[in-house]
Amino acid sequence: MISKKELDVQFALGSLSDRDKLKIIFDTLTSVNMLTILLGDDKRSISDDVKLNLSYYDLPINNTSKKVLDILSTNDDGCYGRDNLPSNPAYLRKFHISKNVINLLPETIDRLSKNPSHEIRYNIARNSITPADVLIKLSEDDHFRVKSGVARNNNTPPHILKVLCKNTRTCVRNGVARNLMTSIEILKELANDPKKSVRNSVALHRSMQPQQSINFDKFL
Repeated sequence: MISKKELDVQFALGSLSDRDKLKIIFDTLTSVNMLTILLGDDKRSISDDVKLNLSYYDLPINNTSKKVLDILSTNDDGCYGRDNLPSNPAYLRKFHISKNVINLLPETIDRLSKNPSHEIRYNIARNSITPADVLIKLSEDDHFRVKSGVARNNNTPPHILKVLCKNTRTCVRNGVARNLMTSIEILKELANDPKKSVRNSVALHRSMQPQQSINFDKFL
């Protein structure tokens, strides 16, 4: 098995054949660090095979460089077909990257927030590093699940939480009730929610203390 140092040298010198590269790419012992070296190959077919492998790789993804993650988050429809299918390697890669990754470039977050898959947009809506301006846009998403992700995110601006607390979907209102940054004013409003799950979330919120003038009998 070739070492990372040897791969670095041989790759830089251009002494590896395509066959050698493919053997490294699909070797189960090849590390993520070695795969990211081959990700920079000039041949599209080689770099695409690296992406394909990484799609199924259990990445220590928060230790992967921001630049590599940005490359892996780009659209590959031409290579893999429909990008929003769960069985699609490009989709799997972006789903993995968008979910709770704390090592993303702003442009990567912005790109994934516009992905055709509502699950990927939801992941970005829930991500702790997603900035307020992206969350504001996602709060107007057509899919209720994405809105529920925005409702749960502590970076969501107060005026957006105020809008979402009136959403017709229970999961969205419940998200606001569970958001640590939700104001007492909004919590008091949600304490009268018709759904018990929302009222229970209000009762469990860290800001709700017995001295607040709310009738807690309704939670029972």
